Amino acid sequence: MKTKIINQVPRIAMFIGETSYLTPFIGSLYAALQSTGEQYTYADLLGFSGAGNRLSWRSGTWDPGNVDITRCEYPPFSPHQRVFNAIGRQGLVRQTKSLWNQEEELICLPQATQEIVESIQNDVPVLAMGIIGPPECCVVFGYENSGESLIGWNYFQDTEGYDPNQPFHKKNWFPQLSGYILISEKNKKPNPKESALTAFRSIVHHFYNHEVKGSKVGLEAWKAMLHQLEHDDFSQCSLDFPNGQPGDDATWQNSVKGRFMVYCDALCQIYERHNVLPYYRSLLLSNPEWTPYLEPAIKAWEDCSSYGGYLWQYMDMSSDGLEKFRNPAIRQILAKEGRRCMEKDIEAISWIEKLLQKE
Repeated sequence: MKTKIINQVPRIAMFIGETSYLTPFIGSLYAALQSTGEQYTYADLLGFSGAGNRLSWRSGTWDPGNVDITRCEYPPFSPHQRVFNAIGRQGLVRQTKSLWNQEEELICLPQATQEIVESIQNDVPVLAMGIIGPPECCVVFGYENSGESLIGWNYFQDTEGYDPNQPFHKKNWFPQLSGYILISEKNKKPNPKESALTAFRSIVHHFYNHEVKGSKVGLEAWKAMLHQLEHDDFSQCSLDFPNGQPGDDATWQNSVKGRFMVYCDALCQIYERHNVLPYYRSLLLSNPEWTPYLEPAIKAWEDCSSYGGYLWQYMDMSSDGLEKFRNPAIRQILAKEGRRCMEKDIEAISWIEKLLQKE
């Protein structure tokens, strides 16, 4: 079959209406599963993964890759595999480019084309890393000319000139592909309580793990981010990217807009603590014995997540807003509120530790 499109794959993006889907892997998996008739919510999948309570920050620089969930743990696809295990599936990770300079078996274009086309022929979308923009996940649910062109939803398609309200059609897709994940047929699901406990253990481990492959994570990421926010010198930075467009890492490091966007990416990670809460609240219904521990953790995480939108009362993405971000007095205010919210994260984790001690 030279051309095929799987129907019923919903549009996915960072923001749709009043709802945010801030982790591309989770959002793309959510869209893929919707097309197969599985009714997991975004919050469910985020909760299974443990990624709803992550924070990663490469200390000493302003790195646009901080938000990538493969930087949060080692092995890098641990959050992905927790989700697949919880939903009774397997995710076969195929890499076309090396991650962290490891010696993985890299997949060539003919094999990638064959496997992606076969999965779509079997009515199962593929999660692809890259294709458009950075190597974040997107959902591929169609192909044309036997795989010469791929069709899907990508979080970054609007910034690359594609209509955000229509699926992208991308030729010559392999050079921008970092890898893909093939979703297996259904297997037996583990006990939902065990899946939750597995996620909670991963959250606590992440929070206290200090560093993963050069990136601060958890509590240490909070500290590093807030220290740079308050103390880094912005006076020599250009306001915008050179030519108005981001380029290599230096363009992010040396522009106020680049640093602002990296900071916003960290806030997206923090705000996922809000987006995962419906899953945690559902656990209270199925595991009422957890209420003395999980209920105060939920309350603390809700307060913590408010940091995700705190900055907008002081600035926006306009030139005037970026000049405010350059102002060290404003950034000191942001850092002070960040430390208050960090304490709320610490409080929530302490309650989860108590829950785990009881199990």
